[in-house]
Amino acid sequence: MLESERFLLELGTDFSFIACQKRMTIGDRDFYLDLLFFHRSLRRLVAIELLQLDRGEIRVAEYLVELPPKGLREAKLHEAIRLARGQVERSSEP
Repeated sequence: MLESERFLLELGTDFSFIACQKRMTIGDRDFYLDLLFFHRSLRRLVAIELLQLDRGEIRVAEYLVELPPKGLREAKLHEAIRLARGQVERSSEP
C-alpha cells in the first residue's frame, strides 16, 4: 500500500477528498493548497499543507470550527508566506 493511501485510510470514513493543489486567489496572487478534504460529521473543510515532509512528521498548527473573517485569513496567509520565505532563504545560505 502506498504511503498516500495509508494516510487517507487513517483519516477515517468521515473525510471526503475534495482537491489536490487547490488554487486559492488572494488579492492578485495565486496560492496552492496541498490537500483539501471535507469532514462530513463536522461539516467542515480540512486543509492540509504538506511542507517539510522530509522531517517525517505532520503537525496541526491550528484547528478552527468556524471560518475567521477574511482580513484575518489574509493576514495569517501572508504571515505563513513570510515565514516560509525566511526558511527558504536560510536553507539556501552557504
